[in-house]
Amino acid sequence: MRSERLAGAAGALALLLAVGRGALATPLDDKILPLDQYTTEKGRVLATKHAEDLRALNAGIYHCLPWVEVDKHSISFQRPRHLPPADARYLSLRIFIEQDPSPTFASLPMQDRASAMYSRYVTPLLHRMTRSKAMTADADPTRGAILAAHLALAQDPELAAEADRRIAQGRSAAFAWRAAVGGFAEALGALLAKL
Repeated sequence: MRSERLAGAAGALALLLAVGRGALATPLDDKILPLDQYTTEKGRVLATKHAEDLRALNAGIYHCLPWVEVDKHSISFQRPRHLPPADARYLSLRIFIEQDPSPTFASLPMQDRASAMYSRYVTPLLHRMTRSKAMTADADPTRGAILAAHLALAQDPELAAEADRRIAQGRSAAFAWRAAVGGFAEALGALLAKL
């Protein structure tokens, strides 16, 4: 009797896994901004041209980066708000990390936790975003340059040390990185102004 129940439960589990495998293994396309939500023709053209690359990016995050949740409609070609009204576009995505910290991770100082999270998620995401040669070599040179610059900044030890210092002072990781990069940009701007 017990063996029949176990066999029945095993069969039901096998059927559930076989039927549900496709549904569980497929990332939702709702992470990619729909074409009709782009505000310009340039955005729609880029999203159409690189639709397969956007789906591959979404799938790569879904399958390979545990605890990373991509915000709905956030994989897209955004227009920078701080630039003049020209229609420059860059590949963008918004993520959330849903991870319960291990006791070892929780015992680390805040700056070490922020640095570990940045290293664990941001750099791999930037590598994934620059994986498509078609997207990084597109006709608009600023698009690839923006991604390449972000990747270089994420791997710069001096910027990491500056961000870690700010995190140790109690700042959030996002603020610390923004301030570190902003300080670097100001110093570079001052140097260029002297030339």
